[in-house]
Amino acid sequence: MRPNMPQKPAAAMQTWAISRIKGTPAVEIGWVDAPDAETAIKIAIERYSIKDREQQKRLVARRVR
Repeated sequence: MRPNMPQKPAAAMQTWAISRIKGTPAVEIGWVDAPDAETAIKIAIERYSIKDREQQKRLVARRVR
C-alpha cells in the first residue's frame, strides 16, 4: 500500500440481538458483536450451532448498542 493513500476506516463493531422468528412471540437466541446484521447472523449460526437450514432462514438481527 502506498503511504499517501487514505485507508478505509475499520467497520465499527455493534452489538446485535439475534432472534428466531417462528411465530409470536419471537425467541431470542443471544447477542453477538459484528459490524452489520448479515455478519451478525452468520456469527450466531456458528456460535450457537444452528445447523437446520429452515431455522437459519428464520434468524433476524436487531442492533442493541
